[in-house]
Amino acid sequence: KHTPPSKTAEHLADYLAFAHPEVGRVEPNDLSPEHIKVGWKKYRNDIIQFVKGKVECTKAIYNFRDAFSGPTAVVYDPHAEFSTEVVNQYDIFHFLRNYEFEV
Repeated sequence: KHTPPSKTAEHLADYLAFAHPEVGRVEPNDLSPEHIKVGWKKYRNDIIQFVKGKVECTKAIYNFRDAFSGPTAVVYDPHAEFSTEVVNQYDIFHFLRNYEFEV
């Protein structure tokens, strides 16, 4: 029941740095097996909630990034130079990277 999971040293070090910033960050390799065991026993629920929060933050970052479609350029293309559609939408950054423009 009180056996720490495999990544406990890293999670404990991160949690302690977050919960006690005045102490500074302890490197996981500097934590003895006894410190890890005692820390896990004392802070188990806090560490679990802390790690879950970090996981959710990371998921949110990736979900936002994947959901971001960027600015769109609507292009009137009567000569079908870009597609068979007369009017089409494209990622504006694609055009800026790949084509030269005259204004």
